[in-house]
Amino acid sequence: MKLNDLLRMAALAAVTGGCFVASAVASGNLVVNGSFENGYPAVSNGPGWQAVGYLGYPSDLIPGWTQTGGGVDWHLSQSDPEPAAQDGSYTIDLIGTDAAGAIQQDVPTTTGGQYALSFYYAGHPLCIGGGSASALVSAGTSSTVVTSGATNTYTPVTLNFTGTGASTPISFQSDTASGCGGVLIDNVSAEQMPTTKDQCKKGGWRSYGIFENQGECVRFVATGGKHTLR
Repeated sequence: MKLNDLLRMAALAAVTGGCFVASAVASGNLVVNGSFENGYPAVSNGPGWQAVGYLGYPSDLIPGWTQTGGGVDWHLSQSDPEPAAQDGSYTIDLIGTDAAGAIQQDVPTTTGGQYALSFYYAGHPLCIGGGSASALVSAGTSSTVVTSGATNTYTPVTLNFTGTGASTPISFQSDTASGCGGVLIDNVSAEQMPTTKDQCKKGGWRSYGIFENQGECVRFVATGGKHTLR
């Protein structure tokens, strides 16, 4: 068992009086391949990028994800103008060529459970030029729109959502449908969140991996998950 798992169980035991309750503790990142580091082809179809879901390449090329739009580019970070990655060496550009791309996966949840989807976004530093690009981010019935100009500087976002069943879809859909690139997505994670104030106390807030202190955790519960974490 990993150290992080032991710490999570210890924190939960402190909250529940030693009784392990699986639904009361965060189970780590529920997203598969959230930084897109796994599965990049040994020989890509371009210098520093791989087409996914267009140019004849499969829509399921990225492990854990399915491309559901007009195609995306899977970038390997190089020197400019190729996009940098926020975490590791790879990032996703939600525009392949003149089409709105999208990626999606179903994450394991429980009906009514509270979760936080976190990710980083930027904009293709060459293709956007002097304009901007937007994307719709969805998790279950929650959604937000992000917009970026041309930059390799990433912005963090957290979107709170409620589980809709045994699994809940998360997706990133480009709202921009022209050009050679658009919004960049990287370092995606989804964490189960607390539903009672007691789960935040006696160090329990640390087990969720997203709160800075107990008070922030308590405010999250008190507002029904509406308290902005970032």
